[in-house]
Amino acid sequence: MGKTTPVSVSRIVIRASNSSWVEVFDPSTGGAIFTNMLRSGAAVDVPDINGQLLDTGNAGALKITVDGMVFPKIGSIGDVRKSVSLMRLA
Repeated sequence: MGKTTPVSVSRIVIRASNSSWVEVFDPSTGGAIFTNMLRSGAAVDVPDINGQLLDTGNAGALKITVDGMVFPKIGSIGDVRKSVSLMRLA
């Protein structure tokens, strides 16, 4: 029988309840892992990279889930947040 490769499941999911610009980046390289405008209902699975940071233009619109557990809001609707550590949530 052929081998099956396990599917990697992201521990961190960011879902938008309203439009929000989101950038997840690796501070060790400064490189963006994900940059996009998340529309209402859209979600992104964040790759498991140690030390990811999040910048967002509408913090109150984001629901961040780690291992299935929803974390408290990182701000209010319209709040800009920079360099939020996703690892402190994980």
